[in-house]
Parts: sequence; C-alpha cells; structure tokens
Amino acid sequence: MYKESAKRRAQRKLPRKAWVKKNPEKRNKNRRENYKKGAVNNKNFRSNWTIHEHSLITDPNHPRDRVLAEILGRTVQAIQVERCRQKKGCH
Repeated sequence: MYKESAKRRAQRKLPRKAWVKKNPEKRNKNRRENYKKGAVNNKNFRSNWTIHEHSLITDPNHPRDRVLAEILGRTVQAIQVERCRQKKGCH
C-alpha cells in the first residue's frame, strides 16, 4: 500500500523549479526554439513600447511568450527583457 502511494507521487507533474533542475538540456532546447521562432517577428525593432503592449506582457494570465511575440511583432527575448524591466521598475 505504501509503495503504491509513493509511485503515484512520483508520477505527478514536477513543480516548475524542480523540472528545470532535473531537465536543463530540455529547458535550453525549448529556449532556443522560442528564440528562433520569435526572431521572425521583428517588425517593431527598437520602437517604443505602448501602454497596450505593457498591459499584455504584465497581465498575470498572459499567453505564452511565443504567442505574444506573434501578436506584438516583437521577439520572445524582447518581451522577456521588457517584462523584467517592468518588474524591477527601471523603465
């Protein structure tokens, strides 16, 4: 009985931080794929961020960064950097 419950716990989905620690190669692969796909959407290169764009990237229920990149016409990396700037308040 005890072994069955331990197996169930092992089969549960890992929390994000634990998954990242156990799978750094998969995380890096996913990150590289995101950057490749996001680099296509570069029509707003070096343009100022609008209030609407800021609200989209800081919304707690925002879509994935890859989807946001397509919507906003920016790269995935640009979205991540701007979100970090907004959190730190250095913008």
